[in-house]
Amino acid sequence: VDEVVIAALHKCFDKIKVTPKDAAIEKKYKTQMTQIKHEIKKREKETKAMLDALKVGDKVVTVGGICGKVSKIKDNYVFVETGNIGTQDEKSVLKFERSAIKSVEQKISN
Repeated sequence: VDEVVIAALHKCFDKIKVTPKDAAIEKKYKTQMTQIKHEIKKREKETKAMLDALKVGDKVVTVGGICGKVSKIKDNYVFVETGNIGTQDEKSVLKFERSAIKSVEQKISN
């Protein structure tokens, strides 16, 4: 999504004719765009590392705001235990794609 926004901004600014007095503005714009690209790549790398390190027992929050404990990981899916329904033995488990995990809050010790 961020790359799409950057591409749209480039397309808009490419249509504007730059005069010599605007050269400083253009240079500042290019510097800022470079910084934004680096920040996006850094966040993507951190997110990938977090998802790759995901383990059973981790407390997670999904992009939809659901909190729970990872009970199983299978291929590209994460099964999150969100609580009890009825008795202690009846657990509520939801299946998410790995990319739906927003953050890992902490490791839950048993």
